[in-house]
Amino acid sequence: MPSERVDLPDTLKDTAWGFKGGDLGRVSRVRDGIQVTFPRGGYASKNGVNLKGFPSPPFPSKDITLKYRVYVPDDFDFVKGGKLPGVIWADGAGGRDWGKGGSARLMWRRGGVVVGYLYLSTTVGSYNGTPNNPMMKAQSNEFQDVVHHTNGAGLDVWRHGKDPMVLKRGEWNSIKIRVKLNSKNKSDGVLSIRVNNKKKRIKGVMYVRDPDEIPLSGVQFATWYGGGSSTYAPKKDEHLVFKAFSLISRVKKLFK
Repeated sequence: MPSERVDLPDTLKDTAWGFKGGDLGRVSRVRDGIQVTFPRGGYASKNGVNLKGFPSPPFPSKDITLKYRVYVPDDFDFVKGGKLPGVIWADGAGGRDWGKGGSARLMWRRGGVVVGYLYLSTTVGSYNGTPNNPMMKAQSNEFQDVVHHTNGAGLDVWRHGKDPMVLKRGEWNSIKIRVKLNSKNKSDGVLSIRVNNKKKRIKGVMYVRDPDEIPLSGVQFATWYGGGSSTYAPKKDEHLVFKAFSLISRVKKLFK
């Protein structure tokens, strides 16, 4: 299938990806990539980085793959979890504000276990923290089987179960996330995540009302500890290093 590929420049200050918002005070260019520093005791987006970029091409798209690599230091403390970059539609979503947009990002959890982290905006509303709301009932059984319900924030996917995806300390970790939007009013979207040599894939997601009206729009370079409480905060300064970002759009899936 024909595809379009765009690589991220080696600095987030480059305008090629059109990054907007956020504070670059915790971001630095190092020899091996883009370093993000997390302060001791800090959690939530104000203690990391949260940028949104809308490069064209390859956006808008209905079928996008984001790839990057992340270096985790030998002594990195995962604590209870934190955010990793992903893709968005419309203006994205976060916290308990689901709005009209959405995102498919990643989180690390205890021990470096990586999970999908989703905000969905569907024809039947948004998530309210319970498995019985209309948005969840619109999803396939396959999707519901691998979702961990939260308190109304994003949905964890593959948080529990055998053979988890795990970030390795002292190494560069390869990340690949593919999002294929659903057909109109159908739960046939795809989410696929690969971390190093482990891959998880699910079909049966309803992401958006109408993918022609709300296609995938951009990438969210978002990484911080948390979670919404100090129980997620590290006890010392920590950092991650990112490099080799690229986006691949499956061109035939752009529009009808």
